[in-house]
Amino acid sequence: MQMTTKDFLETAYLTSDRIGRVRIKAYLPPSRSDLIFKFVFPRTVAEKPVVAPEDKHLTFTWRFDSVVTVTFKIKNLMYKGRLEY
Repeated sequence: MQMTTKDFLETAYLTSDRIGRVRIKAYLPPSRSDLIFKFVFPRTVAEKPVVAPEDKHLTFTWRFDSVVTVTFKIKNLMYKGRLEY
């Protein structure tokens, strides 16, 4: 069965204190040449950036048979005073 973006809309998301829950924009399945799948998230929601330098962290959650949660510290995404991701 080929999974689609719709299959992940409620189970894969980012969470920020400032924006709240951010749903995926696209799911890119693995291919013969690239065995890795990808979740794509929007850079803005309601014209606000999903990630901003003033944020402390951003959390990725994926719920399937179990729950995967990864928290990214925004200060670790900064390079020469700019947010890079």
